[in-house]
Amino acid sequence: MPSLTGKFAAEAFKFTLEPRYKRHSSIWDLILKPDEVWTPLAVEMGLLPFLVGCDLHKIKDQATEPAFIVLLTGDKTGNIRQHRDKLLSSLRPHELRNGQEIVFKNSNIVMNVVDALYSTFFTTLDPKKLFSYEEGKLQSACLYWKDKEYALHVIETGDIVGIGWQAPTLESVSHICGITFRVPNKVLLCYQKCFVHPKCPPAYPIYPSGGIYDRNNTLGWQWGED
Repeated sequence: MPSLTGKFAAEAFKFTLEPRYKRHSSIWDLILKPDEVWTPLAVEMGLLPFLVGCDLHKIKDQATEPAFIVLLTGDKTGNIRQHRDKLLSSLRPHELRNGQEIVFKNSNIVMNVVDALYSTFFTTLDPKKLFSYEEGKLQSACLYWKDKEYALHVIETGDIVGIGWQAPTLESVSHICGITFRVPNKVLLCYQKCFVHPKCPPAYPIYPSGGIYDRNNTLGWQWGED
């Protein structure tokens, strides 16, 4: 069941949601209108929209603290970009900045929507904004639209690559990085998304030795020659 369905049912019948369900619903409710039409369309297309960013941990009901997140779709066909207008009309009151970011008027949330609007392989942004670095660990988080666990999933170093191979620090993801997302309840299904700083120097992907090109299996990047 989509998160907002449970939230609206709880409000109508006056029962209390479990904390994790409430947090899941509250975050999506800050982004999407009650009558939104984009997520049902995305699901019908076989997609699972999700949000990414360490700032998901600090988004509360009122969203007074500044937060930066990214909306991803997992779409490999590029078809979702044909429904740009439906996405923009489904979002809470906002401004579209530089054709890339949604600045919500009633919260302090900024959301990158490059993936949903343009379906590019790389999403252009400052990659460091997606991560936290605490106690020697690089982490991010993601929140799936449909998830039986209604969980805020932690993304750890093993699923983050940058310059070199795995990315252990913020510096190693400051120009370019890839994150592997593991779809809930589907053990064998994963999706890698790459993020690049607009001022990133030339860099080339590292793939498994002797392996066939696979956009879901970039092992990292190396700098190009001067």
